[in-house]
Amino acid sequence: MRTIQRCIFSAAILLAVALPSGCSKKSTSPQMQPLITNNPGDFTYQGLNVQAKTGLETYAWQSSGDSASVNQTSNVSSGFMTLTIQDAVGIQVYQHSLTDQGTFATTRGNAGTWTIRIDYAHASGRVTFRVQKV
Repeated sequence: MRTIQRCIFSAAILLAVALPSGCSKKSTSPQMQPLITNNPGDFTYQGLNVQAKTGLETYAWQSSGDSASVNQTSNVSSGFMTLTIQDAVGIQVYQHSLTDQGTFATTRGNAGTWTIRIDYAHASGRVTFRVQKV
C-alpha cells in the first residue's frame, strides 16, 4: 500500500512542477519598451510601435496637487487603449480612451501617490500622453 501512495505522491509532484511550465501563454507580439519620465508633478509616457498588445501597465506617480492636466496625442490604429488614473486613496479621477486626443482635466482627488494605468486590448499604434499636476 505504501508503494502505491509513494507513486501517487510522486506523480502529483511531477504534475505540479510540469503543469505551470507547459501551460504558460507567451506573447507573439514584439516587446515594446516605452520611454517614461516619472517626476513628482510630471509624468510622460511614449510607446512607439505597439503591435497587437494585450495587457496592463501600472505606474506609481507622486503628485502634491489635488488635480492634474492630461494631454493625449496617441495614434491608435487598432484595438483599444485606455488610460485610467486613481488618486492617493484609490479613487478614480480620470479615464479616457487613448484614441481621444486633446488636453483633459482629472476630477479632484487626494494628493500623494497616484496610480497611472494603461490597459491594452489587441492594440496597435503609438501611445503618447503627459500628466501634469495643476
